[in-house]
Amino acid sequence: ATPGGICVSRVVRDQVRDKLGFAFDDRGDQQVKNIARPVRVFNVIMTGDIMTLTSASVRAPPPLPDKPSIAVLPFENMSGDPEQEYFANGMVEEIITALSRIRWLFVIARNSSFAYKGRSVGVKQVGRELGVRYVLEGSVRKGGNRVRITAQLVEAETGGSRGMHVNVRIQRRWSFQQVRRAALALAREVERRAPDLASSKWWKEERHRVFLDYNQNAKDRTVASAWSVRPTADARVSMPLEWDEVADCDPAAFTLATAPTRFAERGDASAGIDSAAGSLDALLDLSASQEAAGLGDAPWPPHYKKQRYEPPRVAPSRRKASGSSTERRGHRESTQPLITVAKAARMADALVGLERWKARYPEAAARLHVDDVLVDSMRGRSTNWTRIRINLRNVPEGERPPEGPSEPDYDPWSTAPRG
Repeated sequence: ATPGGICVSRVVRDQVRDKLGFAFDDRGDQQVKNIARPVRVFNVIMTGDIMTLTSASVRAPPPLPDKPSIAVLPFENMSGDPEQEYFANGMVEEIITALSRIRWLFVIARNSSFAYKGRSVGVKQVGRELGVRYVLEGSVRKGGNRVRITAQLVEAETGGSRGMHVNVRIQRRWSFQQVRRAALALAREVERRAPDLASSKWWKEERHRVFLDYNQNAKDRTVASAWSVRPTADARVSMPLEWDEVADCDPAAFTLATAPTRFAERGDASAGIDSAAGSLDALLDLSASQEAAGLGDAPWPPHYKKQRYEPPRVAPSRRKASGSSTERRGHRESTQPLITVAKAARMADALVGLERWKARYPEAAARLHVDDVLVDSMRGRSTNWTRIRINLRNVPEGERPPEGPSEPDYDPWSTAPRG
């Protein structure tokens, strides 16, 4: 690279070119120190210290078709048998073929959907990149002579989360832990009284009704107050509503452009919230009775520190038999020989760590395929961070490098909320 510049290998370029707005200049095959084979090198186009966006590297998302549209993502193989991967892929292909016969439905082709296989990509991003309104995702798990298939249809625009906030003023004498406990108790009680309408289950595969999200009360969660502008393309506003407006309202109608007119015409529906601060005493008593009956804590969001009495953070369909090591630890084990080589607050730093690993183990790096390098965008307390893992499936078992400390080794939980 030129002084102050950055060059990356083909593997890195292939991983980031559709995720970041960087332009790349092909420098051809280059001989790199400590690597026997020539490496295809690409220069990251830069201006001063700022990477530039070019028309070649920025693509506008395709428009939504004028009829219902769907993408069927590759189902995850949750079985220990690698051969089930073929079964999972074949099943998804059959689903795509069957849906394609419906004339009024726009279905994304198999090759486009399978481009997301093995990638950690959000449903919203898939919807934007493929130009679809709905995304079908799921998993396949085989046990003995039985096959368990789990699938969920998600609205891409909202990521499956279309709902409303009910804001209630409370007295300032309870901790975040107590507020969340009260919200969980309320959610469970509503579910008990209206089991056909409401659900307090955290895992999406267990929700078949309206979900009451108690974790909105976890410490430092971003809860939008009335009149808050949301980070959406149309600058939507968290609009306070009267109860008789809720059933027929369209969230897309409340934006930064329309909010002033509504305020002038109808005033502020949340104006009286501070005049009646409520108590949590009754809900905390209810929480204590639920715990005495065996209903303990419920899962926290994934970017929070593991709580003392929290159940395993693993979806029911992914849990092994009772007493297995996976269930005891609260996370699932990979069936692939994955190692983590870099964890960084910035993707650029993680990619530098990847190059260091490849220079340290050139023989193993030479055997890697493009999809053996997994660049994961991980969720932290308030920002995302990057993890890079290597799948050593194409490296003979006796030649696989050990998993040492990540370099860099960013700790996203060092400043995580404890309450």
